[in-house]
Amino acid sequence: MNEMSERKVYGIAVGFRILLFCLILLTVGSYTITNFGDAPDYYGMAGYLIKHHSLTTLYYPLLESARPPGYSVFLLPFLSLNLPIWLASLVQIVFVSFIPIIAMRIAWLLGLNEKVRKYTGLTLALEPLGAFYSIIFLSDTFAALIFIIGVYLLLKFWQNRDIKLLAFSALAFGLLNYIRPIGMFLYILIPTCLLVAGAMWDRLNLKKYLIYGLIFAGLFNLVLLPWRLRNMKEFGVFGFVSGIERQLYDITAAGVRSSAESMPYPVMQLQMRDEVRPLLREPRDMASFYNHGVLISPALEIIKMYPLHYVKNYIRGLATFFGSGNYQYPLFIYNIIDSHFAYLFISVFSRLLWTLIFGLSLLGAYKAWRQVPSARVAVLLYTFFILYSMALVANMTVGVEARHRLFLHPFYFIFATYVYVIFLEWRKKSQTKKLS
Repeated sequence: MNEMSERKVYGIAVGFRILLFCLILLTVGSYTITNFGDAPDYYGMAGYLIKHHSLTTLYYPLLESARPPGYSVFLLPFLSLNLPIWLASLVQIVFVSFIPIIAMRIAWLLGLNEKVRKYTGLTLALEPLGAFYSIIFLSDTFAALIFIIGVYLLLKFWQNRDIKLLAFSALAFGLLNYIRPIGMFLYILIPTCLLVAGAMWDRLNLKKYLIYGLIFAGLFNLVLLPWRLRNMKEFGVFGFVSGIERQLYDITAAGVRSSAESMPYPVMQLQMRDEVRPLLREPRDMASFYNHGVLISPALEIIKMYPLHYVKNYIRGLATFFGSGNYQYPLFIYNIIDSHFAYLFISVFSRLLWTLIFGLSLLGAYKAWRQVPSARVAVLLYTFFILYSMALVANMTVGVEARHRLFLHPFYFIFATYVYVIFLEWRKKSQTKKLS
């Protein structure tokens, strides 16, 4: 491993993000860092922690149950000490800029050559979507960092079967959910992946992989236990977060009905909120655990009524999740572009670009499976994460954004750059043959 190249890539990642950070501060100010997308919610939750000494909603003393405390706890010291809020963004940049480095180390674990490692690091360091969300107060990039740490530890465990690495991987994947609850079902997915890998490559010792899976699942759920117990005490529900049911009703079912009844989506959302409000035990916060079990039935009824519209929205959601860039949205929000043509052009261009990157990553995964035996377990893991992401999209459909897949980007670029390097080597050989 070339340590100097890692330092260079880290410097490029930090430098690019700080440059973008300074441009935002100088043009639109730090206000936008705390007011982009869901950022006000996390910023507000940190303020409520200081004011009320508990994780509450806007409607104090109503407690928060839809979002976990991790990201708000990160913001807490900056608010409690009255530090400039942009400083929190700067610290975030320093941390999440390690994502390209960890991805480079994963490429090294897989036995891929130095060019793949270098190009993986550089593309992750300079990719605009990841760089932008490294600055904004959203949990996606921090979650991506914890996720890729968990992946690295898991692959390291696979190399040498050190149980400590498996344990640390389970802890990392568990802690991920305190930042962003995208991995709540990894206690099923990862053990299943380990069992499949064992069945494929070490069938005589399959019982050992069952034990590995049980260790992972046990430690993973142990990490989630404190917050589950808190929710059991406060809401009477032994769950980790409550937003899943709200997403199904307020986003997915509303999108289905909006499409089926030809009504604008925001209008349909408001109408459906009014319709369900009399059923809610806590109408001020639809996502609250106090409303547990209320929203699923009406949501499923709508989906069953219009199955084709659900399928259409689901396919659109998959296309957005795996193959959109959304570069146009921040450019529009910050008034860098103001014409419909520019918005549409950048939207289409970024979709084509990311669809190509995703397609190359799939081709690269296939090539790595065929040509690099040491990379096969990572290909299997990537396949499982793709299937897992497809299940997540099924619950959100039209609510999916490009930033929601940031945790997959290391896999995207490791395998896409592997194909690119194969192409470079093929072209070099072709040119050599012509000269000879």
